[in-house]
Amino acid sequence: MRFPSFDSLWFIVAGSLLALLFVSFFYTIPSEVIAIGFFLSALPTSSAFINNNRSTRGMVTAALLLFVMYGIYAVAVSTGFPFGKILLGDAFGAKLYRGVPWSFPFIWAPVLIAASSVAAHVFRSPLVRFFGAAAFVVLFDLLVDPVAVRMGLWSFGSASAGVPLFNYFGWALVGLFSSGMLFFALGHDWFDLGKSADEYVKSLLISATFFSLLAVEFRLVFPALIGLFVCLAMLALANTKEKNILETATEVIIRRKA
Repeated sequence: MRFPSFDSLWFIVAGSLLALLFVSFFYTIPSEVIAIGFFLSALPTSSAFINNNRSTRGMVTAALLLFVMYGIYAVAVSTGFPFGKILLGDAFGAKLYRGVPWSFPFIWAPVLIAASSVAAHVFRSPLVRFFGAAAFVVLFDLLVDPVAVRMGLWSFGSASAGVPLFNYFGWALVGLFSSGMLFFALGHDWFDLGKSADEYVKSLLISATFFSLLAVEFRLVFPALIGLFVCLAMLALANTKEKNILETATEVIIRRKA
């Protein structure tokens, strides 16, 4: 049994999440609804990964990545490593062990899968792919964290504190670790992540659009510019399988001007 087609699923999820964004400006939305909304936004990437890695190794890898992401946040909440002393709000549903919401692993694990996929698509060297994945995770977080702090989804140290530089260093470590884990867990199948990058990045396109619109609303110029870049890059990559992402982005721009 296969999961729903990501080609139709990501349009449905994108529309639903943007509708949730619109409604949130006028009404107070229960935290579980918000949590489910973000969970659904990660579904296209999760669905693509499961459909493309249906072996026992693939299923175990997916479960392990969820477990690792929960553990990382549990450690961060308790010790401040690797993101700094992060204080999680109540917008992501019920909190479980160490006060980490149930939805966090399901939201962030697909980001790490997509980051590894983008790096595998762009770079040839496995070592460069590790650092490329880490760089992309940091780039995405440069969009998400300032917006999330402004929204009150989470904070660092206090509600008035900004995003510490140490947080981005922590996400670089997480990106390196997760890409390495995917490499050793999937073996040679890890190299196929780049071939399916058009499938894996659609959740990021949904999330990047969501947070970019909020960045514009909050007048956060730098995150908004990063969001625009990420959206264009993911849109280009979502429309290609074999071509280099830069070549595809150029073609998309030329077609729109024509």
